[in-house]
Amino acid sequence: MGNFYNKISDLPKCAGRAITVGNFDGIHLGHLAIIKTLCNEADKRGAEPLIITFEPHPREVINPDQAPKLIFLPGEERQALRDAYSGDVLFMPFTEDIRNMTAIEFISDILIKKLSMKAMVSGENNTIGKDRCGDQQRLTHLANELNYDFVIVPHVVIDGQKLSSSAIRKSIAAGEMEAANASLSQPYSISGEVIRGMGLGRKLGYPTANLHYQERKALPKEGVYAAEVIVKGISYGGMMFIGKNYLNPDDAYSVEANILEFDEDIYGEVVTFRPLIFVRANRRMESKEELVEQIDKDKIVIQEILEQKETERACKK
Repeated sequence: MGNFYNKISDLPKCAGRAITVGNFDGIHLGHLAIIKTLCNEADKRGAEPLIITFEPHPREVINPDQAPKLIFLPGEERQALRDAYSGDVLFMPFTEDIRNMTAIEFISDILIKKLSMKAMVSGENNTIGKDRCGDQQRLTHLANELNYDFVIVPHVVIDGQKLSSSAIRKSIAAGEMEAANASLSQPYSISGEVIRGMGLGRKLGYPTANLHYQERKALPKEGVYAAEVIVKGISYGGMMFIGKNYLNPDDAYSVEANILEFDEDIYGEVVTFRPLIFVRANRRMESKEELVEQIDKDKIVIQEILEQKETERACKK
């Protein structure tokens, strides 16, 4: 089992490495193809596999106003990498020095001299170096010049579309959770501490767990979802709502869920929501009575969805 490192100097010395460099937000099937190729190329050469990714995301440093929201937050990314890969990972700080390195400087001074790279594994569109100067053509040329092997992993294509983190973010933003989850190594989820809200749900007969979520998280579109809710390691069905709460005087944005067949005080607990199916869009209700009537209808639909999901899981066993 490999280890996670935050500094190059902490990595153990070795005779040679196969290395891939990139952003692994939302470990998806394309990332898994790269990881599999990386391990195979390392085995061929008797080398050690190494994944290098950057923290923070380079676009948070280069253009923070346009930095993408994250499918997997850093802790989630680390767990997903651990589940998918048994080699070493270097979480390299994206400093100004790294930002300003050209492709040849980064490869020669860091990957070869400091990390003993013998082979580089790359996705088709991956680039390295300042201003993305190290494209596939440049990296192929540098491999010949600097005497390392360069292996390109073709795009994974699903339904005629090239798989990417950007495409998965679009699916999530559209509420297309089945499409997003089919592309990810593990289901999309939102985790956070349960905090106190207005208490309106309990008054209406549908108490909810309100999550304190992180602003960097890519969230699904506003609306109601059939969801899985994980509390203290136990999975429950749930009616999840995400969006502006129009009955809140502040029009506050919330991520909350009514947990079915559950009645415990979990304030302060860290729980996980997994939205599975989009049920309906968020809309303003004219009264609390109208809201309760709509939630009653949502519950019937969501229970049917969750029962179907449970049947599907049982058939796969």
